[in-house]
Amino acid sequence: MYNDYNQYMNIKNGLLLNPGVSIIFEYFSVLEYLLQTLLQVRIPILYTNVICDRYLYDFVVGLGSDLNYSRDKIRRMLDLCLLLLPKPDMVFLLDLPEETAFRRKTDIPSVAYVRRRRRIFLDIAKEYKMNILDGLKAEAELKNIMLNKIKAELI
Repeated sequence: MYNDYNQYMNIKNGLLLNPGVSIIFEYFSVLEYLLQTLLQVRIPILYTNVICDRYLYDFVVGLGSDLNYSRDKIRRMLDLCLLLLPKPDMVFLLDLPEETAFRRKTDIPSVAYVRRRRRIFLDIAKEYKMNILDGLKAEAELKNIMLNKIKAELI
């Protein structure tokens, strides 16, 4: 995946074009995510506040990108997850140019990988009331923006 992302995606897409493989992949991915979230979010939220990095939006965007979901299927999957999992009180989307994201992180295989996901995130951001932040701003400024938004919500 990291050596040749295009070749990796061609092979992966070829496998996932098979409806049987695609359905099994989707089923087990969702099941694993629901179990993981049950343990890491659903149970702890009974006792304390929980702050999640990425959470279900990242999962659905990744799954949708891998399985070439339509815009409507991404929304249906998000809505299903929001029925089954705790609904976030507030969501921040840190947005920045694909090339910048690629340079900043070591676990991103290519700019194309980021481009695909960024497009989906920006498409769903308004509908799911995400607070879009400019990722090019300084870390301290971003932190202040988030804290002010959280404080305003609590008052």
